[in-house]
Amino acid sequence: MFKPGQKVVCVSDAFTNPQTHVHFQQLPKYGEEYTVREYKPSVLGFYPARLLVVELVNKPIYQPMFGGKVEPGFDASRFISVEEFNTLKGELDAMMNAF
Repeated sequence: MFKPGQKVVCVSDAFTNPQTHVHFQQLPKYGEEYTVREYKPSVLGFYPARLLVVELVNKPIYQPMFGGKVEPGFDASRFISVEEFNTLKGELDAMMNAF
């Protein structure tokens, strides 16, 4: 779970659903750092946990499950904490330097 103000890194920017570009004007980019604005937990297992980030703001869209317009969030699984990213990067760099 992420917290407002936490720094995260995008680890997946592969958006294959054609509706993505209809609902989002701004999308996260792989390897870029963002600041969590809001964390929205999973809703009844139907909607995955979502993040809103300070650096990207999209227009609200109508979502019947929420009874009105809300800003669409990004699937939280597309992000990891900066600390986790740096740890993984360090491990990868160490493995690459071993060769």
